[in-house]
Amino acid sequence: MGIPPISCAQLYPVVLGLFAEAEPNVEVTIRDICNHEIICQIQEGGIEAGFLIRPEQLPEGLEYWGMEEGTLRVLLSRRNPLAQKESLTLEDLANESIFMYEKGSSYTEYRIREEFARKGLPVHFQQYFKNFSTIYDLVAQNYGVSFMLDTTSPMLSSLEEIGIVSRPFAEPMRYQMGMVWSRDRFLSRSCRTFLHFICQWYPGPGQTVSGSSDRSGRAPGAEGHRPG
Repeated sequence: MGIPPISCAQLYPVVLGLFAEAEPNVEVTIRDICNHEIICQIQEGGIEAGFLIRPEQLPEGLEYWGMEEGTLRVLLSRRNPLAQKESLTLEDLANESIFMYEKGSSYTEYRIREEFARKGLPVHFQQYFKNFSTIYDLVAQNYGVSFMLDTTSPMLSSLEEIGIVSRPFAEPMRYQMGMVWSRDRFLSRSCRTFLHFICQWYPGPGQTVSGSSDRSGRAPGAEGHRPG
């Protein structure tokens, strides 16, 4: 089972706690895998299924179960003049130094880079760090800004205590987190049991989606389809 340690970190308690309690005789092995590697690992047989932030297009042969939806938010120091605004634009951030987690490892970096490029704006990733605590410390001291996924990041109240505030984008950057697995490959009993558990625990914002469908969370004939 693949879990991106950044974008889907809140699922560890579900796997290690709730599922383990519900199915004590079923063993699930977890692998920390970056969001963009989940699909490759499934296609290559390295893992049977995984959680991820859904890309715009799913490759053929994959099934997807939508779980939660959220938006990307900006983290900045309370002392930053931009903190006075209720929402921010990419233009507001064009001259800001940006601190990110390890380069090439997060959905957030990919999305921010994509959105800046779409607007034709420069983006300044000043430094990459292995520890979120370092990023938060630098943001709190007003050396730059960072970002958070509102469904997966630490409680904002703890960040506010060190002088960090969050602001939404004026044009919301929405995303959907879910689970993906191979439609064509045989799944072990453990994997099937876990998939059924997730589908029951997370009714989800949409139906199961087959690979190559659009980003709306629907696919022809997919309604009510769960892993068999």
